[in-house]
Amino acid sequence: MAAPALADDTELGDGRWFTLYSSENRVLLRTGIRIHVGDRFLDSDNCLYQVYKIDEVRLQAWARQVEDEGTWAAVGTQGLPGADNKKIAVYHTHSGESYLPSDGVDSTDQSQGGVYKVGAELSKRIEKYDEIEVTHCQETFFPYSGSYRRSRTAAASLVGAGELDAI
Repeated sequence: MAAPALADDTELGDGRWFTLYSSENRVLLRTGIRIHVGDRFLDSDNCLYQVYKIDEVRLQAWARQVEDEGTWAAVGTQGLPGADNKKIAVYHTHSGESYLPSDGVDSTDQSQGGVYKVGAELSKRIEKYDEIEVTHCQETFFPYSGSYRRSRTAAASLVGAGELDAI
């Protein structure tokens, strides 16, 4: 979901979830994060949807496909309107992921895996060659199971800090 759902950090809890439907009533997503009008969702077919209607009682929401990929992808590369200094954040959902050839293991549960080295190098190159300020989050989210849920708080915190063009 887009930043509005992360910014207020509202999780439903108690095993409840929102179901997001297309305007043709096809299920697009089920999530434990509260959905808001205006939120956007990119599906596995690279179709972008925007939420236009919510039923808070039934925990249902509906979204329309926004535009074709060519149109919205070009807009996404422009950054924030009026932003002179571009800023992005990099974080890692699976802290233990490593690379057998360089790290000697494919994963670890003891410390930051090799994926953090990749993130550091990526951040350094983006800053050097693209002149974009990068915040590289060093937080870890062990164990592997449930790491998407736990890492979402880091993403919400990074988004909540404001002024990011991308995460």
